[in-house]
Amino acid sequence: MSIAAIIRKLPEFASNVKSEMKSLFVDNTDNLLNEKELYRIALSAGYSLKNEQLLNNIRAEAKMYLEEEDAIACKVASISMAGKNVFHFFTSEVLQDTAQVSRSFMKKHIDDMVSKVEKSDFYMCCLAASMLSACKYCMKFYTDELIKMGIQQDVIVEIVRVIAVLKAAAHALELEGMRSYDFVARDSNMS
Repeated sequence: MSIAAIIRKLPEFASNVKSEMKSLFVDNTDNLLNEKELYRIALSAGYSLKNEQLLNNIRAEAKMYLEEEDAIACKVASISMAGKNVFHFFTSEVLQDTAQVSRSFMKKHIDDMVSKVEKSDFYMCCLAASMLSACKYCMKFYTDELIKMGIQQDVIVEIVRVIAVLKAAAHALELEGMRSYDFVARDSNMS
C-alpha cells in the first residue's frame, strides 16, 4: 500500500488528479516541501478527509518519513481544527466576534502539542485541516503565523496544492466506490 497504489486506483476520469499526485509524491519536482512536511500535511489531510482507503495508503508511506509524535500531531491538528473551525465559523459569522472568545478554545491542547513538535510543522498541519473545513479565520490565522515564522508564500501555496489534490483523490475514490450503473445516453430517436 502506498501513494502509487492510490494513483493506480484512481479512475481514468481523474487523470488530472493522477498526474498531480504523481508530481507531488513520486516525482516531487518542486521540492517546496521536504518529505517530512509533505507527509505530515498528507497525513493530516487523510485524517481530516476520513477516507479510509486514502488514509491507509498515505499512512503506509508516511511511516518511512515520520515518527510517532508526527503522526500524533497530525491527529491532534485534525481533531482540534474540526472543533476550532466550527467554533470560529459560528463566533465570526453569527456573533461576529472571534477575537474575544476564540483565544482560549482548545488552546491548552494545541500548546501541549507544540511542545512536542516544531511549532511551524504543527501549524502547517492545522492549516491543512482548516483548508478542508474552509474556516476563513483559521486559514488566515495559520497562514499569517507561518509567514511570521519565515515560511514563504510559495510553500503555503504548495500546501494548498497538496490538500486540493488529496481532496480530489478522496472524492474520485468515493465516486468509484459508490454503487453505480453505466451512464448510457438516451438515443436521440427516442422521445
